[in-house]
Amino acid sequence: MRNLARRSVSFAVLVFALAGAHRGGQAVGQAVVGNGYVPPLPIAAAPGQLLTIYVQDMGANLTAPAEAQSVPLPTSVAGISVKFEQTVGPSPIESPVVSAFPLVSCWNGPDWCAHFIGINLQVPYEMRVSGLTAGGVAPNYAKLTVAQNGASTATVALNPFTDQIHIVRYDDSLMGFAAAGGSSSPYAPPLAPVVTHADGAPVTAQNPAQPGETVVIYAVGVGFGLARMQDLQLPEPQTGAAPLSPMTGPGLAPIFDFRPNASPSESLLSRGGPFWGYSGPVAESWAVAGYPGLYQINLTIPMPPSTAAPCGAQASAVSVQSNLTINLAGFASFDGAPICVALPAQAATR
Repeated sequence: MRNLARRSVSFAVLVFALAGAHRGGQAVGQAVVGNGYVPPLPIAAAPGQLLTIYVQDMGANLTAPAEAQSVPLPTSVAGISVKFEQTVGPSPIESPVVSAFPLVSCWNGPDWCAHFIGINLQVPYEMRVSGLTAGGVAPNYAKLTVAQNGASTATVALNPFTDQIHIVRYDDSLMGFAAAGGSSSPYAPPLAPVVTHADGAPVTAQNPAQPGETVVIYAVGVGFGLARMQDLQLPEPQTGAAPLSPMTGPGLAPIFDFRPNASPSESLLSRGGPFWGYSGPVAESWAVAGYPGLYQINLTIPMPPSTAAPCGAQASAVSVQSNLTINLAGFASFDGAPICVALPAQAATR
């Protein structure tokens, strides 16, 4: 996910300290809560987003991943719950919990290596970006409070955005990599985006997308999207729930970039596009049946330009790892999926 305001280059994940926590009978005290070149707080989030947070010195008895076993999602998993609060809109709301999993800060290291748990949760769709007051438009302030067995332990602030697009990667926290401690896909390199052919097979360099083919991308954090901004009659999703069959979801602006190894493009706002009333192409998207907060975006691959380089070739002394980056842009965020597309001379019937 790439947030317009902070230019973040990672999914909205934060490591934050457990205030007043104890480890080995001694107080933890101050702790490093994150790293990078921009402040890690508050966490940028969108309505309905699946989010991963990490809490230090919690869940000492959690030795294996614990997952929700039913939909609608529960508000507690392995005794871990998360309360959502905001200054505009309904509050408080118990955030649905997808899973909780144990982590250590260094494998097979000394006994001072910190213990963490990761929590996959859903930000309520009821979160507002802003609200109308007698004095005009007021910003919304929101926070998450994590509790273990009902005892509140750690709080972190959220920065509400209309969208915080994150294309799911095979090895990110939502795919179970952090919980499993290894790669979650035998088909793709680390952090490869989840992009598949219509039959579900991953799009790879060995099995590239074909021009004219419709591929499927999976994403979270799309908020209410472009389509909902244009058509308020679309069904509104329910927090923690998932449709029994695919349901029309928010739309996103597709941007195809055939430069080799291209980085994701900017959001609509940063590209000079209109914030409201977007009239460009909207990628078809669907809420995935049975999976709260997860969306699939169906995109037809355009014909590559004559200047496109095949994957595996050398372009400017650099190996071409991808020759098309499919960008999905919203109002406040964007993300991109670099993939391989067969060029006309290479295209073959699958």
